[in-house]
Amino acid sequence: MKKNSKRLGSQFERDIARLLSAWILGKDIENKEEVKNIKLVVWRVGSSGSVATINKQQNMHGDIVAVDEIAIPVLEKFNFEVKRRKNFNLFSILNNEKKLDELFSWFMQARIDDYIPILILKVMYVGWYAITDISSVYKLKCFCYDLPQHIRLMLNGKTLVVFDLIDFLKWSYRYVKVLVKDKNLT
Repeated sequence: MKKNSKRLGSQFERDIARLLSAWILGKDIENKEEVKNIKLVVWRVGSSGSVATINKQQNMHGDIVAVDEIAIPVLEKFNFEVKRRKNFNLFSILNNEKKLDELFSWFMQARIDDYIPILILKVMYVGWYAITDISSVYKLKCFCYDLPQHIRLMLNGKTLVVFDLIDFLKWSYRYVKVLVKDKNLT
């Protein structure tokens, strides 16, 4: 991976940490200024990771970790894997086995035990997506109604569901609100 690509990927993970912090805190995730200046309750796992060193006693998984106790109940339910790609067309994967395997591999990195796996994918100049499996959608649907627009993909016998990231976060917030209800949100 080129240095610039690694730097851009790290920046994207920081942007996602800010967005997820705003989501957990119940802030307006579409207000870019508010998200930019949010109190961080989650952060990216660095490869050398000062955050990873601080939190090594916690059960760490995925690309995002809690740095505030309010986020712990959320990260005890969700596992986030964050990917950024310059050239990735969700529709072209149907005819490209290599891309299909790559997407499935990324998603499988997010699947751990009983966590709700969320692959967050940024495709440059196209959009930000949340990808999960159909069983996780059904778990969330108990709390969150009116499923937003989505695409279903059958990959290796699994049904993956692709959402616009902001639509997914707004839709699933009702579940997060239940998880953090006992925490002080001020």
